[in-house]
Amino acid sequence: NKGTESLHNHPEAENFAVYDQSEAERKQLKARLKTEIQSLDYHHRSVFILRYIEKFSLQDIADITETSAGTVKSRLFYATKKLAHQLRDYQFNDTENYG
Repeated sequence: NKGTESLHNHPEAENFAVYDQSEAERKQLKARLKTEIQSLDYHHRSVFILRYIEKFSLQDIADITETSAGTVKSRLFYATKKLAHQLRDYQFNDTENYG
């Protein structure tokens, strides 16, 4: 196909390939993160989701979970620590490739 052939010979074709690869990597990371969040126990998973996905304040989370703000902070700390540990082997690209 002439149209496809000209796309592959386009001077920016390498940049498209990098974009496609990084998009695939972002999707892979998102899927892995979702799996790891689901592996957290209920208390850690719920505060993590309320804070970082639903964007609730610490006090709102404390009210929702009927705990103190200190307990929420502690659960967030251990949730993020576990996620960081679980994702430690994930290879993150240099941010220069995204600009």
